[in-house]
Amino acid sequence: MNIGNNIRNFRRGKDMTQEELAELLNVTVSAISQWESSKTMPDITLLPKLAIIFGVSTDELLGFSVEQNNEYFNYFKEKIDSLYVERKYDEMVTLARKAMQELPNNYDVMYLLAFSLDCIENTPSILDEKIELLESIFNKCADTKMRLRATNMLCYAYSAKGNKQKALYYTEQLPHAMQFNQIRMKMHLDLIPQNELLEAYRYQIDSLYSLMSEYILNIADADYKNPYQKASFEKRIEIIKNLISICKSIYGENPCDKNFDLYNYYRIIGALYLYKEDDEKAIDNLEIACQYALNFDESFNNGDMYSSPIMNEIESCDKRVWSITPCKDMLKRLTTQERYIHLSSNSRFTKIIERLKTKA
Repeated sequence: MNIGNNIRNFRRGKDMTQEELAELLNVTVSAISQWESSKTMPDITLLPKLAIIFGVSTDELLGFSVEQNNEYFNYFKEKIDSLYVERKYDEMVTLARKAMQELPNNYDVMYLLAFSLDCIENTPSILDEKIELLESIFNKCADTKMRLRATNMLCYAYSAKGNKQKALYYTEQLPHAMQFNQIRMKMHLDLIPQNELLEAYRYQIDSLYSLMSEYILNIADADYKNPYQKASFEKRIEIIKNLISICKSIYGENPCDKNFDLYNYYRIIGALYLYKEDDEKAIDNLEIACQYALNFDESFNNGDMYSSPIMNEIESCDKRVWSITPCKDMLKRLTTQERYIHLSSNSRFTKIIERLKTKA
């Protein structure tokens, strides 16, 4: 890589004197001369401006094609990966610094150096260098995956630095699912002031329940979408009943917005019993589902707080979060889905329909 020759050639191609280039960059003519004779190199912060002046990419300015960049990066990465396996962390850092010199402004290389620095002792200067690299990736890199990796490492770097506010900030920039890493969750909670911890624990439980309930329903495979699901009819019902117990344990018998969840669970159990042609047990569960649907409309109001010991004094979600109420949802299912048609003459079933109509 001979950036000096490239600067000279691009400058001449623009029919520009050293004095004119120096004025545009706000540097001395001597500096331009030294760059072009390869005695010194321009500061890395000037490369983007040079590229704009010459109308080229920074890669072209540095004399690299995309293929050459990739070859160079892969060379350094393979070497550093080998050193990592051998636990030669200091050598990793040395080689990563060399890669930074060869491929400046390359975000993959920046992350490679940050990763290498992460393997050695966290002195204040090392932490500062690592944070500078990672924040550059976070603020400027267009690659989402690379930014997420940098964000993840920034959480730990600022925590190690003792800057709880910054560590918490970067934790909250991560996607919801990524925040549920066990170590990261503990770190997140360790950063929160003690007077806010109970509320934080409860919000974490609420978020985990939402994620967990979706996965448990998928395990039950109530809609028979997974051809590899081998659970028996009885097992499916047992799984959903366990989910009901979890919901009631966390949110209590008057679960505010979770009336919608409990309506859904009992409705699914009712549908499963219909599949097994046990109409009476199906209606037993549909009646319970109907009551939870009505509770959502009649007993739950915006701003209500959960009263269970676990979720005490945490505000439930507002009704406007849902595009359809459970009463409307249930009425539509019971009156339009084919599996319920044969129940239309059953007095208990028609009573469910009548109760739902008063609200839907």
